[in-house]
Amino acid sequence: MGEEVMVAFKKCNEGKADLAGHQYHLELCHQCFHVESYFQNFHHYNFNVKIKKHDSDEWSESMYFAEVKMIFRRKYYFCCPLEPRENGHCYACRNQGMDDLRHPATGGFEMGSPDTVFPYMYTSD
Repeated sequence: MGEEVMVAFKKCNEGKADLAGHQYHLELCHQCFHVESYFQNFHHYNFNVKIKKHDSDEWSESMYFAEVKMIFRRKYYFCCPLEPRENGHCYACRNQGMDDLRHPATGGFEMGSPDTVFPYMYTSD
């Protein structure tokens, strides 16, 4: 799981000079796995990133959200930092009782279906 978080974080920061020459450490906080269908599933993560600039002794810390989505056996990655009080809605995580897992308020990730609960049962007709 931690490996996928690292890949998502690196893809999020590709081409950005922000982390060049900096040390960073990722700490996984929460995760939730959801199967939308046989051909599509996704995994949501919250993780803290501690960053130490090359010219400083201090570490800064930020919370991130990542999604690793698999569609027809191909992986897609989405990752973004979260604001301190940011907590967007996700049916997939909430329906599984993962209320502590935070999501971006602006979307950009799979939210699941409002009537799907684990393990893959629909509550409406």
